[in-house]
Amino acid sequence: TTLYPLVLGVRWFDDVNWPKLRTLFFGSMPAPLRGLVAGKIQKGIRKRLVDSDFLRAGDEAFRKRTKDILASLEARAPQSGFWLGETPTVADISLFAHLHALRSPLSPEQATWVEECKKLSAYLNRFEELR
Repeated sequence: TTLYPLVLGVRWFDDVNWPKLRTLFFGSMPAPLRGLVAGKIQKGIRKRLVDSDFLRAGDEAFRKRTKDILASLEARAPQSGFWLGETPTVADISLFAHLHALRSPLSPEQATWVEECKKLSAYLNRFEELR
């Protein structure tokens, strides 16, 4: 309930990240259609995030909330293994998916925030090593 809207906000609300996402998702569309479709979808997602109180306070509050959530997860992150033991669970898959999305090239600033969380980064790296 916290990480999913956070990832949406980072991708669809952040003015630095949005152009990269727009190109990735809508880049192959003809320009007039791309602007119309991407803009309409982005506007709808932003409205839902504001209405759900996730982005109502604006960009700076959203950035602070993102960092606070990462700090909270960092404080709880396992030193070894996974969130609930030595093998990944469904909880780990969900956490990994959202945290990995935050440290993708689509959100470089937020990726640095995740990397600053040493225990979370180590946790994510352990998950990636399972491949």
